[in-house]
Amino acid sequence: MLVTPPGGRLWRLKYRMHGREKLISLGAYPDVTLKRAREKRDEARKLIADGIDPSARRKAQRGARAETFEAVATEWLELQRNALSAETISILGTRLKSFLYPYLGNRPVGVISAQELLGALRRIEARGRHETTHRVRALAGRVFRYAVATGRAPHDVAADLKDALAPVKSRRSSGPHRTRCSVPVSQLGASEARAGFDAPAGGGHLAGICGNPQPSSTGRNTRPHATRRDRPAKGSGIPSQRLPLLPTARRRRSD
Repeated sequence: MLVTPPGGRLWRLKYRMHGREKLISLGAYPDVTLKRAREKRDEARKLIADGIDPSARRKAQRGARAETFEAVATEWLELQRNALSAETISILGTRLKSFLYPYLGNRPVGVISAQELLGALRRIEARGRHETTHRVRALAGRVFRYAVATGRAPHDVAADLKDALAPVKSRRSSGPHRTRCSVPVSQLGASEARAGFDAPAGGGHLAGICGNPQPSSTGRNTRPHATRRDRPAKGSGIPSQRLPLLPTARRRRSD
C-alpha cells in the first residue's frame, strides 16, 4: 500500500517484465477492500506467469473501450451541444440508448457490419414504427461518418441500408376538398336561372363542383360562389356544362 501526503491510501503492485521493473495500480482504499486488492494481485500474477504484461493489457482494454460504438456516439453527441438545442440533444440521446446501445453499444465501431445494424433496425420495424426506424438509421449514419472521419471506422454501413427498410407513407393534408357532382335540372332554383344557366333540352343533369357548405354569420349554410370560368359567356347561347354552387338567394324586400 502507498500512502500519499494528503492521506490517500493506494494499492500498488511491483513486478518485473522482460528485465524491467514496473508498477501497476490496483485501486484506492476503501473503495477497493483488502480482499479485492489481493484478488487483483493474483490475477496480475497469473498474467505475468503467462508472459502477458498487465499494464500493457490494461492500456489495450482502455483503448478498445474508446473504440466502441457507444463511446464514439457519446463523443459525437458531445460535439453537437454547441449547435443543437438541449431538447434535440436529449431526443438523440434517448434514441441511441433505446434502439442502438443495447445491441451495438459494446461492439467496436470499426467492425460493425451492415447486417448487425439492420438487425437492430428490424426490431423497431417490428413495432410498426417505420418513421422512427428511418430516423434511427440516419442517426447511426451520422455516428459512423464521424467514426470514419476520426479514423475509427472504414465505412458508413448505415448508408448501405437506405433501400433495405420499409418506406414511410407520405402524409397528405386532410383539409376540406371539393368533388365533382351532378344535379338534376328539375332541381335548379331561380338563382341559378338568373345566373344564365340554361337547362339542356329534354332535361337531364348538369355537372358541377360540390363543396362543403360553410355556416354564415346568420347561421345559415352557404355555398361557394361560382368562378368566372364556371359561367357561360354572355350572349353565347351555349349552355354551361358545370353547375356552380351559389349562395342562397336573398329575399326581396317587400315594397
